[in-house]
Amino acid sequence: MNPALHDIVHALEWIQSEIHVFGGNKNKITVMGHSGGAAITDYLSISSYAQKLFHQSVMMSRSGGNVVNIVPDRNQGASRRLANRVGCTSMGLKDEGWDNVETVEGILSCLRNKSALELSAQQPLGEPEGLFFGGPALDYGEYALLPSIYPVLDKQRRNMPVLTGTVSKEWWDSRDTVINALEVDQNKLRYWCNRSIKTRGYNASESTVLMCMNEYNTTSKSIYLWDDISIYVPEIELANSIAAQSDAVYLYQFEYEDFGDAYFAGVGLPQPPKEAFPGHAYELIYLIGQHLGNFTAKDYQIKYLYSQIFVDFINHGTPATKNRKWDRYNPKDKNYFVIDFPDPTLESPGMKNDYHKEAYEFWHKIVPNYAGERHIPLSEEDSKTIINGIKELEDPELQKYESYTTVIPEVNSPYMKNVNWELMFWIAVGLAILLTIALCCIFVFAQRKRRTYETL
Repeated sequence: MNPALHDIVHALEWIQSEIHVFGGNKNKITVMGHSGGAAITDYLSISSYAQKLFHQSVMMSRSGGNVVNIVPDRNQGASRRLANRVGCTSMGLKDEGWDNVETVEGILSCLRNKSALELSAQQPLGEPEGLFFGGPALDYGEYALLPSIYPVLDKQRRNMPVLTGTVSKEWWDSRDTVINALEVDQNKLRYWCNRSIKTRGYNASESTVLMCMNEYNTTSKSIYLWDDISIYVPEIELANSIAAQSDAVYLYQFEYEDFGDAYFAGVGLPQPPKEAFPGHAYELIYLIGQHLGNFTAKDYQIKYLYSQIFVDFINHGTPATKNRKWDRYNPKDKNYFVIDFPDPTLESPGMKNDYHKEAYEFWHKIVPNYAGERHIPLSEEDSKTIINGIKELEDPELQKYESYTTVIPEVNSPYMKNVNWELMFWIAVGLAILLTIALCCIFVFAQRKRRTYETL
């Protein structure tokens, strides 16, 4: 069970026994992950067996924070289908023969003789049937890593410093809802509301879907719909849970947008449009050099300033320094540190309150009033019901959209975030005054010329 997690735990055990050889401190181990890696870091943090092997953690843009629970039969259906399709068994998914240990051992022996290419080629073919290879499973025994469901393990975290946060634009998967500056595509908005409600584990009744559509029926909000339920709301849930059990949780949001040519998508791949920055993982160019493009002198300064946040946390258990005021997260205030690098000082704005509060209030208070109790799956069959419910929404015509949609910005949209509207207003007023003066001058000149002709 959970071989990947056991590999990581084995690595942590090795670090515990050998880190002193490299000058390290076995009592000051930090586990750090981004996206799926952040989800793995979270699993390690709720495992009573694994959490004793490290002392603080960093979780960046954690994915998978919704109803995908830890269940005992995780990946069972997908594994059985795979064995059948590559010729290692003729049994169906629910055949009683799967309960025979000798039969299963024979199937496993057959699978070990198959190439990685043959096995991996079958994986996407089962996904339309709702047979995914998902996350870790609930396990048992002396070396069990995840012996209970997530809501139970989530309340058994170790008291340790945690640094966690997101970028300000993440996925933008629901960007296809935007038609122009003021208009939202109602069909696509319905799709994303329906999908989001089901992904959160609620009943997608017509009244709930309409209520969601009303909430997100502006371009500045609809573009963030999927980000809200897949990243931002789960991030607050994570921070709240950790804060209830830890003395030191630090939340941030990376908001720097002016990447220029510093980010390189890859050979033959289209560059993201300027308005999409900072998207999911884009900020890693300043931390680990992923998708590294052409750095300017400013980019090198940002690289130092940004990476120093993590260096300080790893060394001291807090990102706060004498020159960087960073308060611990308080669930009541939802306070977080804004990471940005404005000219000329490159000094981040610092602490703010109400991290994605509006989205959190909507999905935590308003939606449950309409949709009722949230369903937490206790088996893969439950998860399959949710997944198939989402897959039923897949309308090929509805989902035909380009990788990046060209959007005409509205005043309140993220595209126009840095426009100085007060300055623009006074410029417009000034132009109007100049135009009025010009018209008056023309009128006076015309009147004088007319009088000249009248005196002839």
